[in-house]
Amino acid sequence: MKIICPKCRKIIINENINTQKDTCVCQNCNELFYLSELLEQDDIIDAEELLLCPPKGISVIRDLEKLIIRSSTISKDSLFFIIFISLFGGVSISGFLQVVNDKSIIGIIFICPFLAATLFILWKLLYSIFGKIEIIFSRNENVKIFYGIGNIGKNYHVEWDKLKRIYKLQSRNSENQWNKEIIIEGNKTISISLENINEIKSEFLIKILKNYKYKKLEEIIK
Repeated sequence: MKIICPKCRKIIINENINTQKDTCVCQNCNELFYLSELLEQDDIIDAEELLLCPPKGISVIRDLEKLIIRSSTISKDSLFFIIFISLFGGVSISGFLQVVNDKSIIGIIFICPFLAATLFILWKLLYSIFGKIEIIFSRNENVKIFYGIGNIGKNYHVEWDKLKRIYKLQSRNSENQWNKEIIIEGNKTISISLENINEIKSEFLIKILKNYKYKKLEEIIK
């Protein structure tokens, strides 16, 4: 394991790495870091090479003022959502139209949860085909993170000079499936869902963010 100090770029000796406490101390500049948010020497080289030749589904766009990293969210889950919408969605919508036509208040109250579930799954379907995650580094403003479809979605602004930690979090949901997120801790904590993002693209995103964490925006956009 060769961990590079992000401050002085020296290799941190193994004696200063504590995997149980997830910490390491640079023997050269005496800085303390979280081990889980640092890249190994090979990963730093890999991150720089990936920016020049990103994996399929990732685009890296540079100009004089911005660096935009964009990941598509297209996934095999879209097939499941298409089947679900075709079967359940049609029944829910036709049922809703029927109770509206009958002017049945009780019927409308009963059918609304099913209609809401249909709309939620429809959004999931569209996101799994047309969705994107964007990380935008700009000279004139702090970093912006967006995920959604087109211009519809969630926007987060990150004060890059006030970052504390960046790491990937994995947890199991109620259905015993893995949820994967990128956690960005600063003045506030931001969670970027990696739903519909395959392992190759998610590793790309976390490597790039970790590689840039200790760099100034002027260094990133060059």
